[in-house]
Amino acid sequence: MKYAVTSIAAALVVALPAHAEVRNLSGFTEVQAQDNIVVEVRTGPQYAVEVTGPEANRIITRVERNQLKVSERNRPWFGPDRRINALVRITMPAVSSLAAAKGATLSAFDIGADDMSLAAAMGGELRINGSCHSVDVAAAMGGVVRAEGFRCATADISAAMGGEARVFATNTFDATAAMGGSVNIAGGAHGDTTAVMGGSVSIADGGKADHSTAVMGGEVNHD
Repeated sequence: MKYAVTSIAAALVVALPAHAEVRNLSGFTEVQAQDNIVVEVRTGPQYAVEVTGPEANRIITRVERNQLKVSERNRPWFGPDRRINALVRITMPAVSSLAAAKGATLSAFDIGADDMSLAAAMGGELRINGSCHSVDVAAAMGGVVRAEGFRCATADISAAMGGEARVFATNTFDATAAMGGSVNIAGGAHGDTTAVMGGSVSIADGGKADHSTAVMGGEVNHD
């Protein structure tokens, strides 16, 4: 019996996440993640912020106004920029804005919203699925927004300086790509496009550009 109890206790220890920290934070509708951190966002009836992993203590989470900010503690100015060995899981009743920057990876699952703002910059990557009425998307400086699984009626999209934005719009869109930025629009919507200085806009699923401007190496394509 002694050995059986010991084995059960050991199994429970193994089953629990190592270095799990529950942060007592609430009252936010926006999430901003930066630095080489992996963040997952889901909606639920109660707020919950959990940080797991051997380097959980290197993650700072704080609420400013209505925004939850996630960043690295004492981030070095020089040296290799490596992924922090930790995962941040966030549950919140409603989401209005998500942003990833400086190498952060933010994934949002089954999000339902009326109006949504999505942004990625400086190598940040944001992925989201779900649905909304209208979405505002900005990708810049190598940032990537993968929102083709986020089905919205209208979309306002901009990509610049190597940023990439992929969206899904069923009604209307307004898309701008500049300085090597790229915008891909699925869903069959129609709207206005502007592509300048090597920027590109691609429209799929039978969508069309009502008014199109392509200058200084910009391209507008229909897939």
